[in-house]
This record gives sequence, C-alpha cells and structure tokens, in this order.
Amino acid sequence: MAKTFKLIVFLLLSASLLRAEEVNPRGVYFNEGTPYLIEISQKLEEHDYELVTDSLKARFAGELFCYMEENDSIRCEIQLSKGTESAFILDTFTTEPVDKRNVRSSVAKFSIWMLFLNALTAILFFVRSS
Repeated sequence: MAKTFKLIVFLLLSASLLRAEEVNPRGVYFNEGTPYLIEISQKLEEHDYELVTDSLKARFAGELFCYMEENDSIRCEIQLSKGTESAFILDTFTTEPVDKRNVRSSVAKFSIWMLFLNALTAILFFVRSS
C-alpha cells in the first residue's frame, strides 16, 4: 500500500513538473521595468503573440527601443529575438506629446485660484485678529 502511494505521488509530481516546463511557442517575455506594457500587449495580440510573465515559458525575448521625434513625440519599436537568431522588429507605435496649451492654461487657472484663496485667507486672518 505504501509503495503504491509513493509511486502515485512520484508519477503525479513528475507529470506536473513536465507540464510546468512547457514553452509557449508564441510567448514573449519583457523585463519588469519595461514601459508601455499595455501598448506592447495590444501590438503582440495583433500579431498573434502573447505577453508572458515568466521568462522560462517564453520562446521570444522582447525589447523596447524608444526614439524622440522632431515634434516631441516618442516612437517605440518592439523588437523580438529568439535565442541566438537575429532579432526582428515586430511593430512600432508612437506616443503623442502633451499639449502645452492645456498645461499652461491649467497652471494659469491654478495660479489665479491660489492668489484668490491666499488673499481671502489673509483677509480672514486680519478680521479675526482685530
């Protein structure tokens, strides 16, 4: 009885270890600190690849290269490599720059409100102290 139990446990463990080491043939691994992972996963899904969190289960290693454009946008290239084979560029995407007018108007509105609130606070302080 004990031998059959040990044999069953051994078979289950060996089967689970073999199953755990399966490599996803379309899996791509990116390092943890890679920016724009949402955009990368969308581009990978468009090309029938899958973003994998475990490097051992991925067939491809992915890198992201970002370049500044003349109009302050950032062009990002998704590059995949498979072992010792040469790397290829899967896709590119661009990020749009922040609209400077919106930032300037927001800062101006904030400054006006802070001036008003500071003046109101000063008036209330002097009214209370007198």
